[in-house]
Amino acid sequence: MDKIYEAAKYRDYLNNKRFYCKAARKGVILELELVFREEHFKHLIGIHKLKDLDEAQMSSSAIYDAILSKNITYETIKNSIFLSEMEDRLNHFNELKDILFTNKLMMKGIKENSFNNISADILFTKDSEQGILELFFKNSPLGISVPVTFFLADTNKYKDRVSLWTILEMKEMEHTKENKVYRRKKFYKK
Repeated sequence: MDKIYEAAKYRDYLNNKRFYCKAARKGVILELELVFREEHFKHLIGIHKLKDLDEAQMSSSAIYDAILSKNITYETIKNSIFLSEMEDRLNHFNELKDILFTNKLMMKGIKENSFNNISADILFTKDSEQGILELFFKNSPLGISVPVTFFLADTNKYKDRVSLWTILEMKEMEHTKENKVYRRKKFYKK
């Protein structure tokens, strides 16, 4: 099966889920609701990196629809001179959920620009044979956290600019209209 098509199907699976995360640090509890949104697919999969292709200019939903209808395939993008910048994301895309459930710690930015030029508040990581998978989330005004980027890194270069939070609970829930409850992030003392 086509790698890019498989990634789009996995995104479809994630789009129907919500992830509840409860973390603690120094007696403070943080509750987050993590939601994968359609508009982040283009950036998460890395098509925006393929600057020499017209597909990089398309919206996330247009790219997603074109992939599902097989108008964009791996064959379509494989000749991009920038493919190597996307390849790691594509090869590890089906591990996004695993990144959330594998680690017992999450990193939270402690100052502006904690993650260099990545506009994110939270980082989840997972070790792999090729390096460290890093999945970044940004808190939105709706009280949910949405993914902003994901990639494979050689080392974790952010440890000195973040606070480490112990993950107490990570739960997957169906994302339906009946249980769509967007909470603002909550901090409270134990």
